[in-house]
Amino acid sequence: RCDMSRGTLGLAVLWVARSRAAPILEVGAVDRLRNGHVHAERDFAPRGLIDDLRADINALVAAGLFYPAGSGGCSGGEDVLRSAEYCDPAGRPDRSVGDWEAFFCLWERLDTVRQHLAAATGCPLLPEMELHYVHYPAGGFYGRHVDDYAQEVQADPQAGEADEQGGRRAVSFICYLTPPGRRWSSADGGQLRAFRGSRMEEADDVTEEWEDVQPHPG
Repeated sequence: RCDMSRGTLGLAVLWVARSRAAPILEVGAVDRLRNGHVHAERDFAPRGLIDDLRADINALVAAGLFYPAGSGGCSGGEDVLRSAEYCDPAGRPDRSVGDWEAFFCLWERLDTVRQHLAAATGCPLLPEMELHYVHYPAGGFYGRHVDDYAQEVQADPQAGEADEQGGRRAVSFICYLTPPGRRWSSADGGQLRAFRGSRMEEADDVTEEWEDVQPHPG
């Protein structure tokens, strides 16, 4: 059983999508994203859906469908950047396991946001979403990292191509499934810190900017 009363449980989603707009986010959300800020959408998932998603996760845990989550850079060795467990809910072998309807309900809501962002930003996103349940148990963590990945490509020196190129990740979305009605405190952990790059104030001085997001449910 997954103890979700401590640590952080969330749904990590990355968008690589293209479609037509359908307003769902707060006014100003797209502008914040364009300007490199984090946007926190409160009450994106209603309480009843959060309860159903948590039940879905418990069933998938009981079915043995959660696995160690890697950071993509441990090369088979010990992963010191991340300690968590993940599950691909869309890839469950049998939709009778857990609450598929709850998962699909959230998927549809996320797809509406995908369409909105694609149209509002003009970003040529792909009609796909990579979606995982991620559980950070007590003591779990994900260290500072660039939320993207490099793709290996066939280099063409004559064309000036490199051996690697940036990944396709455009937007990352986290929906916290913290128990509704339970007061969260900083001692529980699970806050997201998003760095906005470095800014040179003086020749030898670097000032970093970041935004902290508390893991409120939904």
